[in-house]
Amino acid sequence: MNKYEKLRTIVLIVGVLLVVFVIIVGGIIVMPKRLKNNLPSCNDIPLYTTKVGEEIPFKSLENNYKTCTDNNFYYQINGFAKDDLYFKIYVNVIKKNNNHFTSLNNIHLANEDKKIDDVIKEGTRYCYTFIKNNDQYILKSIELQ
Repeated sequence: MNKYEKLRTIVLIVGVLLVVFVIIVGGIIVMPKRLKNNLPSCNDIPLYTTKVGEEIPFKSLENNYKTCTDNNFYYQINGFAKDDLYFKIYVNVIKKNNNHFTSLNNIHLANEDKKIDDVIKEGTRYCYTFIKNNDQYILKSIELQ
């Protein structure tokens, strides 16, 4: 290997490392805010993608006790009730407007410096009602509480 081949190899390696570094730093800067705060997308949770009248396996509902986000809206499962026929899931919802959180009827709840888990308890509450059908549950209604 002569002097020019060694120089070309070093330049190639440094160039590749520089490109990888730029891609990683650029990805961190451009990464959506949803990913930065580690909240999953509500589109990834079966509860929020099921439409009234659709069936969903019970196991898909069991592991949904999380906070999620969809654009500027934040959802959190607050509780549930179950009997032989019905399964109800209570969900609180807030939205972010500029630098503060509000309920869905635009009542100011807190500034954005508060933790979402603390603010969301004061949000608008919905009840998802499911009817049991063998091992499946059918979404019967989504009601404002």
